[in-house]
Amino acid sequence: LLDESAADRAVRNMQLVLKDAPDHPHALAARIYLCLAWRMRGEAVLAEKELLAAIAANPWAARAHLVLAHVYTDQSRWEEGAASFRAAMDTAREKDDGVYTGPAAYEEAVLGAAILERRRGETDAAERFARQYLQLRKDDPDGLFVLATVLEQRGERTHLEETVRLLRQAVRLEPGRTEFLARL
Repeated sequence: LLDESAADRAVRNMQLVLKDAPDHPHALAARIYLCLAWRMRGEAVLAEKELLAAIAANPWAARAHLVLAHVYTDQSRWEEGAASFRAAMDTAREKDDGVYTGPAAYEEAVLGAAILERRRGETDAAERFARQYLQLRKDDPDGLFVLATVLEQRGERTHLEETVRLLRQAVRLEPGRTEFLARL
């Protein structure tokens, strides 16, 4: 439902699941998906409250930290967002359960941190995170795009050639992504 941008239905479904089976082994996933749906609907207060409760009960759950970081970033709460991305990276490295922690969660946190730093104008930090992400996921179109936008944001002519090369590579890898084409 979230992939289809059906946030209202996702909220209803996740609330029913959590009401009917609060002790289900996947209740944490349902809480995280509920918060993602609230985030899609712009209900940051509800998402933040639920995520803080989920993190208090499951501090090891990198995905909960990750979603909270995005909620904070959406609101330009830079320091809280950066701290949550760091917490997601730290907890993701501690173990790999394949769902809530592990390399995939770590990679998402690194990319999210790059985007946060770019949005708040910290281009040095954004570039470090973007390059770190590309070391983890070589030639990933999103990583290439983020790095290109960081270099573009700097506005230095010395980065223009690399920016264009990165954008062209991202477009070749995913030709249908309109944000890539528009930026190029």
